[in-house]
Amino acid sequence: MEATCIPTTQHPTESLFQQVRQLGDGYLQISSPEIEWFVYGRAGQVLCLSNSIEPFERLTRVLRRCLQGTAIDAQAISLHARAQYEQASEAASHSTSAAPPELDAHYQVLCWLQESGQLSDEWLAQVMHQISLEVLESFWQLPEGSCSGQAIATPCALTALPSLDFPALCTEVQARLQRWQAFQPEIYSPYQRPYLSGLPFQQGTLSPEFQARLRQVLIGFSLRQVSMLMGQDDLVLAQQLLPLVQQGIIKLHAPFTPFDRLPWKRPETQSSPPVLPGGLPVTPRTNLAEQVAPIAAGISARPPANLGDKLGGSPDRSVAVATAKPAKVWNIVCIDDSPAVLNEINRFLQTDLFSVTLIDDSKKALMRINSIKPDIILLDANMPGVDGYQVCTMLRKSASLRHIPVIMVTGNRGLVNRAKAKMAGITDYLNKPFSQKDLLEMVFRHLSE
Repeated sequence: MEATCIPTTQHPTESLFQQVRQLGDGYLQISSPEIEWFVYGRAGQVLCLSNSIEPFERLTRVLRRCLQGTAIDAQAISLHARAQYEQASEAASHSTSAAPPELDAHYQVLCWLQESGQLSDEWLAQVMHQISLEVLESFWQLPEGSCSGQAIATPCALTALPSLDFPALCTEVQARLQRWQAFQPEIYSPYQRPYLSGLPFQQGTLSPEFQARLRQVLIGFSLRQVSMLMGQDDLVLAQQLLPLVQQGIIKLHAPFTPFDRLPWKRPETQSSPPVLPGGLPVTPRTNLAEQVAPIAAGISARPPANLGDKLGGSPDRSVAVATAKPAKVWNIVCIDDSPAVLNEINRFLQTDLFSVTLIDDSKKALMRINSIKPDIILLDANMPGVDGYQVCTMLRKSASLRHIPVIMVTGNRGLVNRAKAKMAGITDYLNKPFSQKDLLEMVFRHLSE
């Protein structure tokens, strides 16, 4: 294992990518308060960036965002990717290697997406570009001197994943940060959570379809998650919501933990422009290409793929009436012998976004599920007669139902028989007691397209 010091007197981006050139195959690990940052490199080129803040949530959300409107089954890929992620995490947790589980698991899933043929190089390049874009947006905002100690490069055999056009990525990130700043002080983070305040919409600014979609999705998801559900870039969505925030029609809540650890901070006073490495502010007059040059100098990259146009292009500011993709209602089935638990789940999911069916008798569940064809099933582990494992086993034997994500709801995950759950085909776990936040995050993770 090799270690290279990062001087704490300069912004981390100033030396970060120079080290990638010297790295060969491996990754850089950088520590800042409460967050680990990772930069993957191969033959001196940047492949992808990540951090320790919910890497799998980011991966699955980006997968679904990039693959919307295609014939590729993003939900099925996400489910298989989660299995790969958990296997890699578990293997890393028992490893004597100093590499952190989040790093190994995240990168191994990217390799699996390519090696298994789940995604072509073109689609994988888009996914890795969008992941890196989100990570670099946050990383760029770290204050000077905030990174502790050193970056660690560990040589390893890396799959030949598509490399990033890193200079173009830097330019795109700086332009996006400038646009995010224009929404302050009302919108200061893509992880803020918009809610409707109850005030009526003003006529003529939003299409009825867009208003209906907002009523569905503004229930506690972050702007990034809402943008995925709306089929839009998060900057475009933020621009559309800003007038509603200023009018008091939408209220913005602070990001949930752990996203509040990211360096998107509420401005206490009139905010200053974002500062680039070397202390240069981002302003409309800034020549971004010139400022990127010192960082990107000498880094070879593939020809630009115009991924920014596909994934984060500038919104058409001449369009006054916002539109949205057609509304979708997700069917959720909840199976539990406790009326109290069923009522709580139903209360937490009280929104037009979901159609919730409550079943208190597991023996009748399969017939009901077969007629509903739900998008997600919430299933109690311990029920009289037919328990959750048996119900899930029966579901996995049905050709028409085997693909449905099954979330086991349990009072103590430590008591779950892991081997039995794996054989039964359980997709994920939700621990009792759970909050509305916990339930919404779990449901969002497994929403189908």
